[in-house]
Amino acid sequence: MELKSIIIRRILFPVSYFVVIVCSLNGPRLLVLQPALIIFGGLLFIYSLVQMIRIHSLFPEKHEKPEDFPILLTDGPYRLCRHPFYFWTIMNLLSIPLILGSIPGLVSWAAIFPFWIILMKVEEKELVMYWGKQYIAYMEKTPMLPTINSFREYLRMRRKDKSI
Repeated sequence: MELKSIIIRRILFPVSYFVVIVCSLNGPRLLVLQPALIIFGGLLFIYSLVQMIRIHSLFPEKHEKPEDFPILLTDGPYRLCRHPFYFWTIMNLLSIPLILGSIPGLVSWAAIFPFWIILMKVEEKELVMYWGKQYIAYMEKTPMLPTINSFREYLRMRRKDKSI
């Protein structure tokens, strides 16, 4: 089975960071909001990086293909959404233009965002092919990206079970 998501992932990660960083370093800045953006963006950068590391630690050493995973991940951050690693990567990318107060950086982030959705949809087709009904059931009860309701539910579960 040819996995298109691997190719997209290998291109999208470095290209996203390159484009957002280069665009964020050029063009007009939101100087009026700069102090607040630096603080918020910095906190978002650190928190999203910690979450990316935490989620990545759940993966087996080799983790490019669905068959590399002994079980379908549906607990912990995967209760919040089906793609928590991508979500926090997208938030990490957003933090860069926020820290720099960059209008072109925010525009480039918005332009790249649909490509992340495409990656998720391509990957989900592959996951349905591999995991079948188990993944379809997971898709029916868990959103692709966090929603306000899924986040509330996740926080409720986390209060009850600190290991989540």
